[in-house]
Amino acid sequence: MDMSGIDTAVPEHDEVGAVLRQGPLAGGRREMTKTMRPTSWLTVLGSSLVLLPLFSGSAFASTTPGSLTLSSTFDAISVRGSFSGDPNGNNSATMQFRKQGDSVWKSALAPIVDRRTSISGHANPYVNQARGSIVGLQPGTTYEVSLTFSDPAGIVGSATLTGAVATIAPAAPVSGAALFVDAGAASGGNGSSGSPFNSIPTAISAATAGTTIRVRPGTYPAFSISK
Repeated sequence: MDMSGIDTAVPEHDEVGAVLRQGPLAGGRREMTKTMRPTSWLTVLGSSLVLLPLFSGSAFASTTPGSLTLSSTFDAISVRGSFSGDPNGNNSATMQFRKQGDSVWKSALAPIVDRRTSISGHANPYVNQARGSIVGLQPGTTYEVSLTFSDPAGIVGSATLTGAVATIAPAAPVSGAALFVDAGAASGGNGSSGSPFNSIPTAISAATAGTTIRVRPGTYPAFSISK
């Protein structure tokens, strides 16, 4: 392309990654060579040079927060926040928490951002997640959690994901139902105090969530639990 009539007073190196150099040719004409980085486009429109950034500072590079997943133990909460976008991999996230009903938020340790598409040759089902833990909590208590994304290129939609979860109570829930086991009882019992089961596995098979199994003194054979 003959660019001798184009104003070539452009920097040798610009911020978006295009490198432009000039050199003399025979007859007083000039040669312009360009070395492009993957993050930029160089477009000639009429007699103007237009540099178009592909990622930096544009919507192409922004982060779109997804969903928040919370799970708990007795004194800790696992936090997972998904996102999409961020092809240049420079977003980050912060976490806060508070007891439900409190007005003051507390800061938690910053989560890690997992961008790995595969792990040891296997697809990573948790790619594009910010993950962290909140520890030192009180059992049997409901906590509110917020995870906030930040990205130099911007955030699409709300930057903050929120949710609530209760830590596990130390006492197991009971329904009030009770089954009785007596090694000396006859077979065919219904598990009541007056007609107990004669084996522990039988009582386990009949139990539902919250049932209490009361085992009377006696000798019982070994057994395994698969329920």
